[in-house]
Amino acid sequence: MKIHAFPVQLAKEGFLLGKYTESIALLKPLSDAGTDADAQFLHAFLHFWDDDLSRVDALEKLTQIADQNHAEANYLLAVCPDLTPPYKFQLPQTDEQFTRLQHAAELGSDAAKTDLAECYLNGKFVAIDNEKALELLQEVYAREAYENGLKQGYFAKNCYLLGGFLLQPNREHFDLRNGLGALSRCVKMAGNPHVHDALQLAQEFVNNWDEVRTNEIARENLTEFIVDLENTVRDTETVPTSLWNTYLREYCQNHLKYDLRDVGFDALADFVFDHIPIRRGDFDSFRWHRHARVIFDPGQLIRFYTKMFTAPTFLVDRYSEQQIREGFEMDGIRGWADWTISCLIIREETALDEAEAVIRAMYGLFEHLFSKPAYDGIGYMWWDIGYGECGIGWKYDGRIKRREMTDADWERLSQATFETQVRVLNIRNRFCQEAAIHAFWHSRHPDKAEVIQKWLDENPDIHEIPRIRAIAAMEMKWD
Repeated sequence: MKIHAFPVQLAKEGFLLGKYTESIALLKPLSDAGTDADAQFLHAFLHFWDDDLSRVDALEKLTQIADQNHAEANYLLAVCPDLTPPYKFQLPQTDEQFTRLQHAAELGSDAAKTDLAECYLNGKFVAIDNEKALELLQEVYAREAYENGLKQGYFAKNCYLLGGFLLQPNREHFDLRNGLGALSRCVKMAGNPHVHDALQLAQEFVNNWDEVRTNEIARENLTEFIVDLENTVRDTETVPTSLWNTYLREYCQNHLKYDLRDVGFDALADFVFDHIPIRRGDFDSFRWHRHARVIFDPGQLIRFYTKMFTAPTFLVDRYSEQQIREGFEMDGIRGWADWTISCLIIREETALDEAEAVIRAMYGLFEHLFSKPAYDGIGYMWWDIGYGECGIGWKYDGRIKRREMTDADWERLSQATFETQVRVLNIRNRFCQEAAIHAFWHSRHPDKAEVIQKWLDENPDIHEIPRIRAIAAMEMKWD
Protein backbone atom coordinates (compact mmCIF):
# COMPACT_ATOMS: atom_id res chain seq x y z
CA MET A 1 0.00 0.00 0.00
CA LYS A 2 1.34 3.42 -0.96
CA ILE A 3 2.38 5.78 1.82
CA HIS A 4 1.17 9.27 0.91
CA ALA A 5 3.28 12.25 1.95
CA PHE A 6 0.19 14.49 2.16
CA PRO A 7 -2.79 12.27 3.06
CA VAL A 8 -4.98 15.01 4.55
CA GLN A 9 -4.51 17.29 1.54
CA LEU A 10 -5.22 14.37 -0.78
CA ALA A 11 -8.39 13.57 1.18
CA LYS A 12 -9.59 17.17 0.85
CA GLU A 13 -9.01 17.01 -2.88
CA GLY A 14 -10.97 13.76 -2.90
CA PHE A 15 -13.95 15.33 -1.13
CA LEU A 16 -13.93 18.15 -3.67
CA LEU A 17 -14.06 15.54 -6.43
CA GLY A 18 -16.80 13.51 -4.74
CA LYS A 19 -14.47 10.66 -3.70
CA TYR A 20 -15.85 10.24 -0.17
CA THR A 21 -14.97 6.61 0.48
CA GLU A 22 -11.38 7.03 -0.67
CA SER A 23 -10.97 10.23 1.33
CA ILE A 24 -12.30 8.73 4.56
CA ALA A 25 -9.85 5.84 4.14
CA LEU A 26 -7.01 8.38 3.98
CA LEU A 27 -8.19 10.30 7.04
CA LYS A 28 -9.19 7.47 9.35
CA PRO A 29 -5.69 6.34 10.52
CA LEU A 30 -4.68 9.92 11.36
CA SER A 31 -8.02 10.67 13.01
CA ASP A 32 -7.98 7.54 15.13
CA ALA A 33 -4.41 8.26 16.20
CA GLY A 34 -5.38 11.80 17.17
CA THR A 35 -2.38 13.24 15.32
CA ASP A 36 -4.10 15.66 12.97
CA ALA A 37 -6.93 18.01 13.93
CA ASP A 38 -8.08 18.48 10.32
CA ALA A 39 -8.33 14.71 9.88
CA GLN A 40 -10.31 14.41 13.13
CA PHE A 41 -12.65 17.24 12.14
CA LEU A 42 -13.45 15.86 8.68
CA HIS A 43 -13.73 12.30 9.96
CA ALA A 44 -16.19 13.38 12.67
CA PHE A 45 -18.19 15.59 10.32
CA LEU A 46 -18.54 12.74 7.81
CA HIS A 47 -18.96 9.95 10.36
CA PHE A 48 -21.88 8.53 8.38
CA TRP A 49 -19.38 7.45 5.71
CA ASP A 50 -17.55 5.27 8.25
CA ASP A 51 -19.44 2.30 9.66
CA ASP A 52 -16.87 2.05 12.45
CA LEU A 53 -17.50 5.56 13.80
CA SER A 54 -20.74 6.16 15.66
CA ARG A 55 -22.41 9.55 15.94
CA VAL A 56 -21.70 9.65 19.68
CA ASP A 57 -18.01 8.93 19.16
CA ALA A 58 -17.90 11.51 16.37
CA LEU A 59 -19.36 14.13 18.74
CA GLU A 60 -16.73 13.26 21.34
CA LYS A 61 -14.00 13.63 18.74
CA LEU A 62 -15.43 16.95 17.54
CA THR A 63 -15.77 18.32 21.08
CA GLN A 64 -12.19 17.35 21.87
CA ILE A 65 -10.70 19.35 19.01
CA ALA A 66 -13.18 22.21 19.55
CA ASP A 67 -11.87 22.54 23.11
CA GLN A 68 -8.39 22.71 21.55
CA ASN A 69 -9.48 25.80 19.58
CA HIS A 70 -10.35 24.26 16.23
CA ALA A 71 -12.49 27.01 14.69
CA GLU A 72 -14.78 24.91 12.51
CA ALA A 73 -15.32 22.26 15.18
CA ASN A 74 -16.65 25.02 17.43
CA TYR A 75 -18.81 26.25 14.56
CA LEU A 76 -20.39 22.86 13.93
CA LEU A 77 -21.16 22.39 17.62
CA ALA A 78 -22.87 25.81 17.50
CA VAL A 79 -25.12 25.26 14.49
CA CYS A 80 -25.42 21.47 14.20
CA PRO A 81 -24.75 20.25 17.73
CA ASP A 82 -26.07 16.69 17.46
CA LEU A 83 -24.38 15.74 14.15
CA THR A 84 -27.49 13.95 12.95
CA PRO A 85 -27.67 13.55 9.16
CA PRO A 86 -29.07 15.04 7.08
CA TYR A 87 -27.48 18.05 8.73
CA LYS A 88 -29.76 21.01 9.31
CA PHE A 89 -27.63 24.05 10.03
CA GLN A 90 -29.42 26.68 12.12
CA LEU A 91 -28.52 29.61 14.32
CA PRO A 92 -27.63 28.69 17.93
CA GLN A 93 -30.50 27.59 20.17
CA THR A 94 -28.73 27.74 23.55
CA ASP A 95 -26.28 30.01 25.32
CA GLU A 96 -23.62 27.32 25.09
CA GLN A 97 -24.07 27.06 21.35
CA PHE A 98 -23.92 30.84 20.95
CA THR A 99 -20.70 30.89 22.96
CA ARG A 100 -19.29 28.30 20.56
CA LEU A 101 -20.33 30.48 17.63
CA GLN A 102 -18.61 33.54 19.06
CA HIS A 103 -15.47 31.54 19.75
CA ALA A 104 -15.46 30.12 16.21
CA ALA A 105 -15.73 33.64 14.80
CA GLU A 106 -12.87 34.83 17.01
CA LEU A 107 -10.78 31.91 15.72
CA GLY A 108 -11.37 33.01 12.12
CA SER A 109 -14.31 30.94 10.81
CA ASP A 110 -16.00 32.87 8.00
CA ALA A 111 -19.13 30.75 8.32
CA ALA A 112 -19.29 31.64 12.02
CA LYS A 113 -18.79 35.34 11.29
CA THR A 114 -21.65 35.23 8.79
CA ASP A 115 -24.02 33.56 11.27
CA LEU A 116 -22.89 35.83 14.09
CA ALA A 117 -23.67 38.83 11.87
CA GLU A 118 -27.18 37.42 11.39
CA CYS A 119 -27.54 37.16 15.17
CA TYR A 120 -26.58 40.84 15.49
CA LEU A 121 -29.07 41.78 12.76
CA ASN A 122 -31.92 39.88 14.44
CA GLY A 123 -31.02 40.43 18.09
CA LYS A 124 -30.59 36.72 18.76
CA PHE A 125 -28.65 36.18 22.04
CA VAL A 126 -27.30 39.74 21.67
CA ALA A 127 -28.70 43.22 21.33
CA ILE A 128 -29.28 44.33 17.73
CA ASP A 129 -26.06 45.91 16.50
CA ASN A 130 -26.10 46.84 12.84
CA GLU A 131 -22.59 48.25 12.95
CA LYS A 132 -21.14 45.02 14.29
CA ALA A 133 -23.13 42.97 11.79
CA LEU A 134 -21.92 45.10 8.88
CA GLU A 135 -18.32 44.86 10.08
CA LEU A 136 -18.46 41.06 10.12
CA LEU A 137 -20.21 40.77 6.77
CA GLN A 138 -17.82 43.15 5.03
CA GLU A 139 -14.81 41.43 6.53
CA VAL A 140 -15.81 38.09 5.02
CA TYR A 141 -16.90 39.64 1.73
CA ALA A 142 -13.69 41.62 1.27
CA ARG A 143 -11.54 38.54 1.78
CA GLU A 144 -13.52 36.10 -0.31
CA ALA A 145 -15.24 38.10 -3.03
CA TYR A 146 -12.38 37.84 -5.50
CA GLU A 147 -11.22 34.36 -4.61
CA ASN A 148 -11.82 31.93 -7.44
CA GLY A 149 -13.45 28.82 -6.16
CA LEU A 150 -16.36 26.68 -5.24
CA LYS A 151 -18.34 29.34 -3.39
CA GLN A 152 -21.94 28.35 -2.88
CA GLY A 153 -23.07 27.99 0.71
CA TYR A 154 -21.85 30.36 3.34
CA PHE A 155 -20.31 32.93 1.07
CA ALA A 156 -23.62 33.07 -0.81
CA LYS A 157 -25.38 33.66 2.50
CA ASN A 158 -22.90 36.40 3.31
CA CYS A 159 -23.64 38.10 -0.03
CA TYR A 160 -27.37 37.81 0.55
CA LEU A 161 -27.23 39.33 4.05
CA LEU A 162 -24.80 42.07 3.03
CA GLY A 163 -26.80 43.01 -0.06
CA GLY A 164 -30.01 43.21 1.91
CA PHE A 165 -28.39 45.39 4.56
CA LEU A 166 -26.87 47.84 2.07
CA LEU A 167 -30.17 48.26 0.17
CA GLN A 168 -32.17 49.68 3.05
CA PRO A 169 -32.77 53.24 1.70
CA ASN A 170 -33.40 54.88 5.05
CA ARG A 171 -30.16 53.66 6.60
CA GLU A 172 -26.94 55.65 6.71
CA HIS A 173 -25.11 52.69 5.15
CA PHE A 174 -27.28 52.65 2.01
CA ASP A 175 -25.04 51.68 -0.92
CA LEU A 176 -26.84 50.97 -4.19
CA ARG A 177 -23.84 49.78 -6.19
CA ASN A 178 -22.35 47.42 -3.62
CA GLY A 179 -25.72 46.23 -2.36
CA LEU A 180 -26.91 45.15 -5.78
CA GLY A 181 -23.42 43.83 -6.52
CA ALA A 182 -23.55 41.52 -3.50
CA LEU A 183 -27.01 40.23 -4.42
CA SER A 184 -25.88 39.71 -8.00
CA ARG A 185 -22.90 37.69 -6.84
CA CYS A 186 -25.21 35.54 -4.72
CA VAL A 187 -27.60 34.92 -7.63
CA LYS A 188 -24.77 33.93 -9.94
CA MET A 189 -23.45 31.26 -7.57
CA ALA A 190 -25.53 28.50 -9.12
CA GLY A 191 -26.81 25.80 -6.82
CA ASN A 192 -26.76 27.76 -3.57
CA PRO A 193 -29.94 27.88 -1.45
CA HIS A 194 -30.11 31.70 -1.38
CA VAL A 195 -30.44 32.32 -5.12
CA HIS A 196 -34.18 32.95 -5.25
CA ASP A 197 -34.24 34.94 -2.00
CA ALA A 198 -31.51 37.23 -3.32
CA LEU A 199 -33.31 37.68 -6.66
CA GLN A 200 -36.60 38.47 -4.90
CA LEU A 201 -34.87 40.97 -2.63
CA ALA A 202 -33.35 42.75 -5.62
CA GLN A 203 -36.71 42.80 -7.42
CA GLU A 204 -38.53 44.19 -4.38
CA PHE A 205 -35.95 46.92 -3.97
CA VAL A 206 -36.22 48.03 -7.60
CA ASN A 207 -40.03 47.97 -7.46
CA ASN A 208 -40.30 49.94 -4.22
CA TRP A 209 -37.45 52.43 -4.36
CA ASP A 210 -38.96 55.87 -4.91
CA GLU A 211 -36.09 57.15 -7.04
CA VAL A 212 -36.69 54.37 -9.59
CA ARG A 213 -40.30 55.46 -10.08
CA THR A 214 -39.28 59.08 -10.70
CA ASN A 215 -36.04 58.58 -12.63
CA GLU A 216 -36.49 57.07 -16.07
CA ILE A 217 -32.77 56.30 -16.55
CA ALA A 218 -32.51 54.57 -13.18
CA ARG A 219 -35.68 52.60 -13.89
CA GLU A 220 -34.41 51.44 -17.28
CA ASN A 221 -30.96 50.44 -16.00
CA LEU A 222 -32.19 48.63 -12.91
CA THR A 223 -34.95 46.84 -14.81
CA GLU A 224 -32.34 45.61 -17.26
CA PHE A 225 -30.20 44.49 -14.31
CA ILE A 226 -33.10 42.44 -12.88
CA VAL A 227 -33.81 40.85 -16.25
CA ASP A 228 -30.17 39.85 -16.47
CA LEU A 229 -30.35 38.22 -13.03
CA GLU A 230 -33.58 36.41 -13.96
CA ASN A 231 -31.93 35.07 -17.10
CA THR A 232 -28.96 33.92 -15.05
CA VAL A 233 -31.23 31.96 -12.72
CA ARG A 234 -33.10 30.44 -15.66
CA ASP A 235 -29.94 29.48 -17.54
CA THR A 236 -28.15 28.00 -14.53
CA GLU A 237 -31.09 26.62 -12.58
CA THR A 238 -29.99 23.58 -10.59
CA VAL A 239 -31.22 21.74 -7.55
CA PRO A 240 -29.64 23.55 -4.58
CA THR A 241 -26.70 21.67 -3.18
CA SER A 242 -27.22 20.71 0.45
CA LEU A 243 -25.69 23.17 2.86
CA TRP A 244 -23.56 20.54 4.59
CA ASN A 245 -22.01 19.68 1.23
CA THR A 246 -21.25 23.27 0.26
CA TYR A 247 -19.84 23.87 3.72
CA LEU A 248 -17.60 20.82 3.34
CA ARG A 249 -16.42 21.94 -0.08
CA GLU A 250 -15.64 25.46 1.07
CA TYR A 251 -13.81 24.13 4.11
CA CYS A 252 -11.68 21.75 2.06
CA GLN A 253 -10.88 24.39 -0.51
CA ASN A 254 -10.08 27.14 1.98
CA HIS A 255 -7.90 24.82 4.09
CA LEU A 256 -6.01 23.13 1.27
CA LYS A 257 -2.42 23.95 2.07
CA TYR A 258 0.90 22.32 1.23
CA ASP A 259 3.92 23.23 3.33
CA LEU A 260 6.96 21.99 1.41
CA ARG A 261 9.59 23.41 3.71
CA ASP A 262 11.79 20.82 5.38
CA VAL A 263 10.37 17.89 3.41
CA GLY A 264 12.41 15.38 1.42
CA PHE A 265 12.66 14.40 -2.23
CA ASP A 266 9.86 11.80 -2.07
CA ALA A 267 7.43 14.26 -0.49
CA LEU A 268 8.17 16.87 -3.15
CA ALA A 269 7.49 14.25 -5.82
CA ASP A 270 4.16 13.46 -4.14
CA PHE A 271 3.28 17.15 -4.12
CA VAL A 272 3.64 17.27 -7.91
CA PHE A 273 2.23 13.88 -8.89
CA ASP A 274 0.23 12.27 -6.06
CA HIS A 275 -3.22 13.64 -6.84
CA ILE A 276 -6.55 12.14 -7.82
CA PRO A 277 -6.67 12.28 -11.64
CA ILE A 278 -9.32 14.52 -13.14
CA ARG A 279 -11.81 13.37 -15.73
CA ARG A 280 -10.64 14.25 -19.22
CA GLY A 281 -12.82 16.92 -20.80
CA ASP A 282 -14.42 17.83 -17.47
CA PHE A 283 -13.41 21.46 -17.33
CA ASP A 284 -15.71 22.21 -14.40
CA SER A 285 -14.02 19.65 -12.18
CA PHE A 286 -12.01 20.82 -9.18
CA ARG A 287 -8.35 21.54 -9.95
CA TRP A 288 -6.11 21.34 -6.90
CA HIS A 289 -3.35 23.52 -8.37
CA ARG A 290 -5.74 26.46 -8.74
CA HIS A 291 -6.74 26.63 -5.10
CA ALA A 292 -4.01 25.13 -2.95
CA ARG A 293 -1.87 27.43 -0.89
CA VAL A 294 1.74 26.32 -1.27
CA ILE A 295 4.54 27.35 1.09
CA PHE A 296 7.99 26.47 -0.18
CA ASP A 297 11.68 27.31 -0.37
CA PRO A 298 12.34 28.33 -4.01
CA GLY A 299 15.94 27.08 -3.93
CA GLN A 300 14.96 23.71 -2.50
CA LEU A 301 12.18 23.29 -5.05
CA ILE A 302 14.21 24.18 -8.13
CA ARG A 303 16.98 21.81 -7.03
CA PHE A 304 14.34 19.09 -6.69
CA TYR A 305 13.14 19.77 -10.24
CA THR A 306 16.70 19.61 -11.53
CA LYS A 307 17.32 16.25 -9.88
CA MET A 308 13.95 14.87 -10.95
CA PHE A 309 14.35 16.01 -14.56
CA THR A 310 17.78 14.43 -14.76
CA ALA A 311 16.53 10.97 -13.77
CA PRO A 312 12.71 10.81 -14.00
CA THR A 313 12.21 7.07 -14.57
CA PHE A 314 11.36 6.44 -10.89
CA LEU A 315 8.05 8.19 -11.53
CA VAL A 316 6.81 5.30 -13.67
CA ASP A 317 6.93 2.87 -10.75
CA ARG A 318 5.42 5.30 -8.27
CA TYR A 319 2.55 7.04 -10.07
CA SER A 320 -0.10 6.26 -12.67
CA GLU A 321 0.28 7.34 -16.27
CA GLN A 322 -2.41 10.00 -15.85
CA GLN A 323 -0.84 11.33 -12.65
CA ILE A 324 2.48 11.70 -14.46
CA ARG A 325 0.85 13.42 -17.41
CA GLU A 326 -1.05 15.87 -15.22
CA GLY A 327 2.05 16.57 -13.15
CA PHE A 328 3.94 17.67 -16.27
CA GLU A 329 1.09 19.51 -17.96
CA MET A 330 -0.73 22.77 -17.25
CA ASP A 331 -2.35 21.23 -14.16
CA GLY A 332 1.15 20.78 -12.76
CA ILE A 333 4.65 22.17 -13.03
CA ARG A 334 4.15 23.59 -16.53
CA GLY A 335 1.42 25.93 -15.28
CA TRP A 336 1.62 29.48 -13.94
CA ALA A 337 1.46 29.08 -10.16
CA ASP A 338 4.37 30.50 -8.20
CA TRP A 339 5.86 27.03 -7.58
CA THR A 340 5.99 26.07 -11.26
CA ILE A 341 9.07 25.99 -13.47
CA SER A 342 8.41 29.20 -15.38
CA CYS A 343 8.02 31.20 -12.19
CA LEU A 344 10.86 29.62 -10.23
CA ILE A 345 13.37 30.33 -12.97
CA ILE A 346 12.95 34.10 -12.74
CA ARG A 347 12.33 34.53 -9.00
CA GLU A 348 14.62 36.87 -7.15
CA GLU A 349 15.65 34.10 -4.76
CA THR A 350 16.74 31.72 -7.54
CA ALA A 351 20.42 31.87 -8.40
CA LEU A 352 21.16 32.17 -12.12
CA ASP A 353 23.28 29.02 -11.93
CA GLU A 354 20.30 27.08 -10.59
CA ALA A 355 18.02 28.48 -13.29
CA GLU A 356 20.44 27.38 -15.99
CA ALA A 357 20.91 23.97 -14.38
CA VAL A 358 17.18 23.19 -14.34
CA ILE A 359 16.88 24.17 -18.02
CA ARG A 360 19.73 21.89 -19.04
CA ALA A 361 18.32 19.07 -16.89
CA MET A 362 15.17 19.08 -19.05
CA TYR A 363 17.05 16.97 -21.59
CA GLY A 364 16.72 14.06 -19.17
CA LEU A 365 12.93 14.27 -19.35
CA PHE A 366 13.01 13.67 -23.08
CA GLU A 367 15.74 11.05 -23.07
CA HIS A 368 14.32 8.97 -20.22
CA LEU A 369 10.56 9.67 -20.16
CA PHE A 370 9.01 11.70 -22.97
CA SER A 371 10.53 9.34 -25.54
CA LYS A 372 8.48 6.44 -24.16
CA PRO A 373 5.20 5.58 -25.97
CA ALA A 374 3.00 6.10 -22.90
CA TYR A 375 4.29 9.65 -22.39
CA ASP A 376 5.18 10.72 -25.91
CA GLY A 377 2.56 13.47 -26.12
CA ILE A 378 3.75 15.39 -23.05
CA GLY A 379 6.96 16.76 -24.52
CA TYR A 380 5.46 18.37 -27.62
CA MET A 381 4.27 21.49 -25.75
CA TRP A 382 6.94 21.42 -23.07
CA TRP A 383 8.89 24.42 -24.31
CA ASP A 384 5.77 26.58 -24.37
CA ILE A 385 6.11 27.07 -20.60
CA GLY A 386 7.55 30.53 -21.26
CA TYR A 387 9.95 31.80 -18.64
CA GLY A 388 8.67 34.68 -16.59
CA GLU A 389 4.97 33.92 -16.95
CA CYS A 390 4.27 33.27 -13.27
CA GLY A 391 1.33 34.99 -11.72
CA ILE A 392 -1.02 34.76 -14.71
CA GLY A 393 -3.33 32.54 -12.83
CA TRP A 394 -5.02 31.63 -9.66
CA LYS A 395 -3.17 31.96 -6.36
CA TYR A 396 -0.69 34.62 -7.49
CA ASP A 397 1.06 36.34 -4.62
CA GLY A 398 1.81 39.91 -5.66
CA ARG A 399 4.68 40.06 -3.20
CA ILE A 400 6.76 37.71 -5.35
CA LYS A 401 9.75 39.56 -6.67
CA ARG A 402 11.35 38.79 -9.99
CA ARG A 403 15.06 38.91 -10.50
CA GLU A 404 16.41 41.99 -12.23
CA MET A 405 17.60 40.32 -15.43
CA THR A 406 20.31 41.90 -17.54
CA ASP A 407 20.61 41.27 -21.26
CA ALA A 408 23.52 38.96 -20.45
CA ASP A 409 21.35 36.99 -18.02
CA TRP A 410 18.62 36.51 -20.62
CA GLU A 411 21.21 35.53 -23.20
CA ARG A 412 22.63 32.92 -20.85
CA LEU A 413 19.24 31.30 -20.21
CA SER A 414 18.31 31.56 -23.87
CA GLN A 415 21.53 29.81 -24.88
CA ALA A 416 20.97 27.05 -22.31
CA THR A 417 17.45 26.56 -23.63
CA PHE A 418 18.57 26.44 -27.28
CA GLU A 419 21.42 24.03 -26.62
CA THR A 420 19.08 21.73 -24.70
CA GLN A 421 16.55 21.82 -27.52
CA VAL A 422 19.30 20.92 -30.00
CA ARG A 423 20.24 17.92 -27.87
CA VAL A 424 16.60 16.84 -27.79
CA LEU A 425 16.41 17.20 -31.58
CA ASN A 426 19.23 14.68 -31.91
CA ILE A 427 17.54 12.00 -29.81
CA ARG A 428 16.64 9.15 -32.15
CA ASN A 429 12.96 9.39 -31.36
CA ARG A 430 10.30 11.03 -33.49
CA PHE A 431 8.33 12.44 -30.56
CA CYS A 432 11.40 14.14 -29.12
CA GLN A 433 12.37 15.47 -32.53
CA GLU A 434 8.92 16.91 -33.13
CA ALA A 435 8.96 18.56 -29.67
CA ALA A 436 12.28 20.24 -30.51
CA ILE A 437 11.03 21.34 -33.92
CA HIS A 438 7.92 22.80 -32.30
CA ALA A 439 10.18 24.69 -29.90
CA PHE A 440 12.17 26.10 -32.83
CA TRP A 441 8.97 27.60 -34.21
CA HIS A 442 9.06 29.98 -31.24
CA SER A 443 12.83 30.42 -31.14
CA ARG A 444 14.61 33.64 -32.05
CA HIS A 445 18.07 32.10 -31.78
CA PRO A 446 20.33 33.23 -34.65
CA ASP A 447 21.71 29.71 -35.18
CA LYS A 448 18.30 28.09 -35.54
CA ALA A 449 18.26 27.73 -39.33
CA GLU A 450 21.82 26.41 -39.46
CA VAL A 451 21.12 23.79 -36.79
CA ILE A 452 17.94 22.59 -38.49
CA GLN A 453 19.58 22.41 -41.91
CA LYS A 454 22.46 20.38 -40.49
CA TRP A 455 20.00 18.01 -38.84
CA LEU A 456 18.08 17.58 -42.10
CA ASP A 457 21.27 16.89 -44.02
CA GLU A 458 22.39 14.27 -41.49
CA ASN A 459 18.97 12.58 -41.42
CA PRO A 460 17.86 12.15 -45.06
CA ASP A 461 15.51 9.32 -44.11
CA ILE A 462 13.54 11.41 -41.60
CA HIS A 463 9.75 11.02 -41.65
CA GLU A 464 8.01 13.44 -44.03
CA ILE A 465 5.89 15.19 -41.39
CA PRO A 466 8.77 16.29 -39.09
CA ARG A 467 10.78 17.21 -42.22
CA ILE A 468 8.06 19.58 -43.43
CA ARG A 469 7.67 21.08 -39.96
CA ALA A 470 11.43 21.49 -39.59
CA ILE A 471 11.69 23.39 -42.86
CA ALA A 472 8.80 25.64 -41.82
CA ALA A 473 10.45 26.29 -38.40
CA MET A 474 13.75 27.08 -40.13
CA GLU A 475 12.03 29.70 -42.27
CA MET A 476 10.06 31.20 -39.38
CA LYS A 477 11.36 34.73 -38.79
CA TRP A 478 10.82 37.02 -35.81
CA ASP A 479 11.15 40.80 -35.91
